[in-house]
Amino acid sequence: MAIISRMILFYACVSFQLGFAQDPQFRWSVNEPFASFKGDEKQQSDLVDIVIKKTNSIDSFTLFIAADTAYKLKRFTDAVFLFHVARIRAFADSRFFPYTRGGGDSPGIYLAFLNENAGQVIQAWMSTNLDSFQGILDRLSGWDSDVIINYSPGWTPSKSADEKDKNLTRNQLRDQYLSGFRNMAKLFNIPEYKYHYMAINPFLPATWELNRTPEGKANLESHMKQLLEIENKLGIKGYASSQKP
Repeated sequence: MAIISRMILFYACVSFQLGFAQDPQFRWSVNEPFASFKGDEKQQSDLVDIVIKKTNSIDSFTLFIAADTAYKLKRFTDAVFLFHVARIRAFADSRFFPYTRGGGDSPGIYLAFLNENAGQVIQAWMSTNLDSFQGILDRLSGWDSDVIINYSPGWTPSKSADEKDKNLTRNQLRDQYLSGFRNMAKLFNIPEYKYHYMAINPFLPATWELNRTPEGKANLESHMKQLLEIENKLGIKGYASSQKP
């Protein structure tokens, strides 16, 4: 947790340097971890609804804040949906609108700040509400990730897109992103797999605490072994496979 806290503090400090201009309709405190749209709950909820209806014109910065706002309003499935929409949008925008990776004015710094803070909270909810997993996956799979003609990612590209990326579509990148989700949805339909996954849930503080003791580590390794055996038997790459060196 201390490492994460230092990371958040670092991102908060350097984000002061960003030249990102907010849309006047969507305002938030830029350096606030897990920020939400300004306004009362009714105004915030209305803004979340607008974002959901107009995702084809909304940049990834605003999508992350919409996810945070939805979570605070207890619109949890909307929060998970918007969080992953934001990640998919950021993933695609980095391909089609390349930016300089280093330096305090890189949009990647602020995107990492938003992703880190939103992910800690929203992913933890998703990991303990696995019955909602398939429904959210279906929603993301059916989401058209294309953008309007005059769409702006919120930054000025530093160079032209690479040739290998020019023939890709945004929906192809969406499907690449969701491939791991589809594997996990299949695995979560297996009660034994779901049981072992919940026992080593990587998003919960209790799991982090288990890692502090030899007995806890041995317990986690036992559950991880069971997960890997199920994945290998079915030929599906899941959580355990992704953790192998």
